[in-house]
Amino acid sequence: MVSHRGFTLIEVMLSVLIVTLAIVLVSHALIQSLFLYRDSVRRFQRQNRYHNLKHYLESLTWDSPELSEGHHHQTDGPWESRWIVTDQTPLLKKVEISVKGYGRVKRGHFHLSYLMKRRL
Repeated sequence: MVSHRGFTLIEVMLSVLIVTLAIVLVSHALIQSLFLYRDSVRRFQRQNRYHNLKHYLESLTWDSPELSEGHHHQTDGPWESRWIVTDQTPLLKKVEISVKGYGRVKRGHFHLSYLMKRRL
C-alpha cells in the first residue's frame, strides 16, 4: 500500500492566507510608523522655528519695528510664522507666536504666547 504524504489544498490555502495576512499587517504597521515619524519631524521643525523666532524677538531692542504693537509675519519656504505684539504696560509686552507649514508640510500648527519684559 502506497502512502501519500503531503498537504491538502485547503491546508495550503489556509497557510497562504495566514502568511498574506501577516505580511499585510506588518506592512501596514511599517507605513503607519513612517507617517508618525514624518509628523514628529515636522512637529520638531515647528517647535524649533518657534524657539528661533522667540530668541530672535528677544534679542531685538524694545522699540524695533518687529516688536511694535500689531500683527507681523515672516515666510521662509513652506513655513509661515506670525506673531501678535500687544503692549501690556510700558515695561511688558505680550507676544503670541504661531508657526504653520504649507505645501508638503501643511499638517499641524504650533501656537504659544509669552510675556516679554523690557531690559533696563
